[in-house]
Amino acid sequence: MTLSFCTTTKNAALSSGTNAKYSYAEDVAPLIGKYCSPCHFPDDGNLKFLDTHKAVARNIDDIIYRVDLSPGQDNFMPAGADIGLSNTEIQLLKDWRDSGMN
Repeated sequence: MTLSFCTTTKNAALSSGTNAKYSYAEDVAPLIGKYCSPCHFPDDGNLKFLDTHKAVARNIDDIIYRVDLSPGQDNFMPAGADIGLSNTEIQLLKDWRDSGMN
């Protein structure tokens, strides 16, 4: 039996090369909120671009491409940051995409 909601189980699945089951609400939305806010869904209503599951799913390939770049490269996200997402966080986005983006 696998505990699919357990962070330790998900991390073990990542390190073993298997796809863990991630959800938008529990796993992806917090990352988007942490790294993409306030630019992509600001309180003032401007540029609400990544504020929904549908918007993130529609743009996931571009998101992954940009966060996988090195700081200083053109199109690196999060813009202006000295460091980006960890390899584990980037892999989480890839696994979420590959598992159907639920």
